[in-house]
Amino acid sequence: MNKVEIKSLTGVRGIAALFVVFHHWHYFLLTSNVLNPLSKYYLTVLFTHGNWSVDLFFILSGFLLSITSYNEFKDGIKKTNYYNFIIKRFCRVYPIYIALTLCYFLAEILFTQHKTSILTIIANLTLFQSLFDIKNINPLAWSLSVEWAIYFLLPVMFILFSKISKAYIRAFTLYLLSIGIILFITKSLNHHFYQNHRFLLNNVFLINQNYVSIITTGYYPVLRGLASYLLGIATFSLLDSGRLKLVPNSFFYLLFIVQLALLFSASLLANVTFILLIPFMLIGLTRGNSLLSKIFSTKPIYFLGEISFSLYLLHFVFVMSISPRLERILIQQHVPHYKYILFFSLLSVVIVLSSFLYYYLEKPLNARLRKQLLLKQPSDKLVLHPSL
Repeated sequence: MNKVEIKSLTGVRGIAALFVVFHHWHYFLLTSNVLNPLSKYYLTVLFTHGNWSVDLFFILSGFLLSITSYNEFKDGIKKTNYYNFIIKRFCRVYPIYIALTLCYFLAEILFTQHKTSILTIIANLTLFQSLFDIKNINPLAWSLSVEWAIYFLLPVMFILFSKISKAYIRAFTLYLLSIGIILFITKSLNHHFYQNHRFLLNNVFLINQNYVSIITTGYYPVLRGLASYLLGIATFSLLDSGRLKLVPNSFFYLLFIVQLALLFSASLLANVTFILLIPFMLIGLTRGNSLLSKIFSTKPIYFLGEISFSLYLLHFVFVMSISPRLERILIQQHVPHYKYILFFSLLSVVIVLSSFLYYYLEKPLNARLRKQLLLKQPSDKLVLHPSL
């Protein structure tokens, strides 16, 4: 497959990051008296599903890394190639992660009573904190911690799955394996946090610390990330097989409409179904002639995709520091509809700051570190062969 950037996939990442912001900030919009109860209910369901964006991030990463690296590793792992693969991920993730983790650490010192231990700081610097049930200084970094661990395994996974030579059979196998993991996670979480097969729609994602701990540290998030990465590799394999070339764009439009409808459903089945349809959405977005691809490639949406990493990591610091104080000031001043004003003001500020971080920190440091750290001398020595 061509390794040229697919702009629509960058765009969908931007929409997903914005959806996460709405997920964490939706109480601004839904606690006023402007909306009727039915509207509040469906919007609460919609914004609660913002956590599905993380699954999309995982699947998209698995898909894109398969495009760029599957053929490089399927015949074996060379020392230089493996080193460069990890270094590329390091340069992509670490500069902005370290900078914003420092921001969260300072915000915690200045605005909260929480104290962070030295062990927690060290674990967060390694990005392995979520694997060992250690608190994330940046609450959003749990997903990065999971991805960081998967990066080290991904070349080995490529070797293992390359043994299934026919791409469509590989895709089907990985899809079934992902379904098994997702159903295990769903059943286990259902035992703890679901009643009558419906979400507990009481801001559980924000206020239930036990829930947050379970889904962001330990083996649950690792399994969630693994299942999604398998779906990403399955997406690549299915597209690479050419089996969908004759499928019309209307098929992908229909599945996309189904996904939009699922966003307003509070059932567990909607949760699983939405995630399992993401591969087909991504394949639809790779078709340059499709309406979906054109929409997600437009300049505003593509711009959101470019700043999505910074937007995702940055926005929550306002929840724990600035927004409560601004809200008290607006209440004291009796500002009408102050929550809407606060929401859109903070959103504008976060987008501006994310843009600054992307253009002046994330992008230049990524390029500079790559130039300094990547090895240019190829290695012919295999350190792991498919036959091993």
